[in-house]
Amino acid sequence: MSRDGPTLAYRSRVSTGQQLLLAGVIIRFVAMRDNRGVKITEVRNAKDMVETTCSARKARGTHALWLPGLVLLGIYLLFFALLHLRSLGWAPGLLFNDPQYYWEFVEALIGPKHLFIGREDSEALQYRWLLAGVFLMLNATFLAALLRVRRYPGGISLRSIIGWAAFFSLPLILLPNLLSNDLYSYILFGRIPAIHGGNPFIEVPAQFSEDPYLRLVHWRQMASVYGPVWIHISYALTWCVEMLGGGLWLYQLAYKLIGIISHLINIVLIWAILGRWKPQQQLWGAVLYGWNPLALIEFAGSAHNDTIMITLLLLAIWLHLLRRPYLAILALVSAALLKWVVAALLPLYGILLLREARSWREGIRLTLLGSATALSASLLIYAPYWEGMPTLDVLKEAPPSTMAINSLGDMVIHEVQYQRWLKGQGPHPWEVSRRPVLPTLARLGRIPIDDMNLEEQFKREQRVLSNQQHQNTSEVLLRKHQMEATEKVLRLLGGGLFVLVWLWWAWQIRSLDLLVRGWAWVLFTYVVFSSIWFWPWYVTWFVALAALLDWRRTALTALVFSASVVLLYVTYPTEKPPLLLERYRALLLFGPPLVYLALTMIFRLNARQTSETAAARESSTQLRTG
Repeated sequence: MSRDGPTLAYRSRVSTGQQLLLAGVIIRFVAMRDNRGVKITEVRNAKDMVETTCSARKARGTHALWLPGLVLLGIYLLFFALLHLRSLGWAPGLLFNDPQYYWEFVEALIGPKHLFIGREDSEALQYRWLLAGVFLMLNATFLAALLRVRRYPGGISLRSIIGWAAFFSLPLILLPNLLSNDLYSYILFGRIPAIHGGNPFIEVPAQFSEDPYLRLVHWRQMASVYGPVWIHISYALTWCVEMLGGGLWLYQLAYKLIGIISHLINIVLIWAILGRWKPQQQLWGAVLYGWNPLALIEFAGSAHNDTIMITLLLLAIWLHLLRRPYLAILALVSAALLKWVVAALLPLYGILLLREARSWREGIRLTLLGSATALSASLLIYAPYWEGMPTLDVLKEAPPSTMAINSLGDMVIHEVQYQRWLKGQGPHPWEVSRRPVLPTLARLGRIPIDDMNLEEQFKREQRVLSNQQHQNTSEVLLRKHQMEATEKVLRLLGGGLFVLVWLWWAWQIRSLDLLVRGWAWVLFTYVVFSSIWFWPWYVTWFVALAALLDWRRTALTALVFSASVVLLYVTYPTEKPPLLLERYRALLLFGPPLVYLALTMIFRLNARQTSETAAARESSTQLRTG
C-alpha cells in the first residue's frame, strides 16, 4: 500500500456534509481560543502581513526592470558610439546624411586614423574585440534582466516592457553605420515599381542606372528575392517618403521605423497570446523576445523585414486562439509571400486543423475552404507583378539557392577544398576566390557619398586584378566544379534532414503547443543544417516562437543561439586567406546551441533511466513485501 493509502481510505468514509461541518467546528474553535494566545486579531494581523508581503513583492517587481533597463540603455549608447568606426560598419547609416560638421566633430574627437580605417586594413582587427565586448555585455545584462523578471513576476506591465524596448531602439535607429546592406536593396525594390514603373521580380536594380540610390545597393544584378507582400509594403513606403519630399535619410528612417514598430507589435502579440494561452509565462516570454539584443539590433538597427514576417506568424497564432482559422491561413500565406521559408509551415497548420475537426465532414470543409483561401489570396497578392513562370525564376537564382556563406555547410565546402589543395588536387579555396568587390564607404575614406563612383572603382579593381594575374581561368573552373560538387551533396543531406524533421513533427502535431513547437524546430533545422546561406537575423524566427514555449529547453536554446550568432560580425573575414577564428567561425556561431541541446538530451535520458530504475526497485520491493 502506498504512503497516502490510509489517508485516502479515511477520506472516502467521510461524507461531504461531514467535512463541511468539521471545517466549521475547527474555524470556530480557533477563533474562540483567546486564552491560549490565538486571537481573531492575530489572524487578521497575519492576513494583513501576507497582503503587505504581496504588495512589497509587487512593488519590487515594478522596479525590477529599472536597473537592467538603464544598464542596457547605456550599453546600446556605447554600441552607437562604437559604430562610428567605419571599419566595423558594412553600410552607411542614418547619421551619415547629417551635416558635415558632425563628422568633422567626430574626426576631431577620435582622429582620422580610427574613423576612416578600411575594413581590410590589418589595424581593423583590434576593433573587433571592442565589438565583441559590447555584445557580451548586452547579452549578459539581458539574461540578468530576464532572470529578474522570472523572480519578480508581479507588477511589471506591458507598457513598461514596450517603453524600455522603444528606449533601446533610439540609439539603434540613429546608427552612423549599419551591420547589413539589405536596407538599400529594400529601397530600390520599392522604387522600381513606384518610381520607375518596373517589375522587381523581372528587372534588376542595375537596369535603373539613373536611380540616385543604386550606388548603395550590393546585389545589383539580382531581382527581388522577397515575396510580393514585401514589395507592396516597400511600394507604400516609397509613396509616403516621396510625398514628404524624398531624400535618403527619410527612406532610411521610414524603413527603420517600420522595423521597430512591427517589433513592438510583436511584443503585444506575444503578450496577448500568452495571456490567453499560458498566463504563467506571459511576462518573461514578452521580455525574452522584446528585449533580445539580436532582435533589436537587426530590426531597429538594420531594419530587416523579418520582423514583419514574425508579426504575421504571431498574428496567425492569435487568430487561431480566437477560432478564426481562415484568417489565420490568410496571415500565414501573407508571411510565406514575404519570406518563402514560411511555406513549409503552412501545411503543418492544415494538419492541426484537420486533427481538431469534430467530424470528417468538417475536415473536408476546412480543407476545401482553407485551400481556396490560400490560393485566392496568393493570386490576388501576386497579381500586380505576375508575368508567368519567369516571375519565379529569381528563386532559382537567389543567393540561398546558389551560394554558401557563414554556415556549417560553407565551412565544410572550404575545408574539403583546402584538404584537396594540400594533396595537390586543386587550387587554394581562398586565394582563387578573390573577386573585385565594390568598395564600401570605409574603404573610400573621406570621399563623400555623393561623390562616390562605384562603377569606376569596380572597373579599376578588375584591371588591377587582371594585370597582377591573381586568378587563373583553369584554376577557377576547377575550383568551381569541385566546390559545386561538395555543395550539391551538402544541400541533398540538409534537405533530407529537413524533410525528416518536418515529417516527424507532422506526425506529432495534436495541439497548438505541438504546432508552435514544430514550427520552431523546423525553422531551427533549416537555419542550422539545411540552408548553407546564413545570416544572424534568421535566428529571430526561432527566438519569437521560443518565447511562446517552454523555458528550460526551447527558450534557453534561443537565448544561447541569439547570443552566439552575433559573433558573426566579429569574426567576419577582413583579410584573405582568413584567420583561424574566421575560418571556423561557423563552429562559434552554431556550436553553443548544439552543445546545449546535446547536454539537455543527455540529462533527460539519464533522468529517465534513473526514474525507471527507481520504479523497478519500488515494484520489486512491493512484490517481496506483498
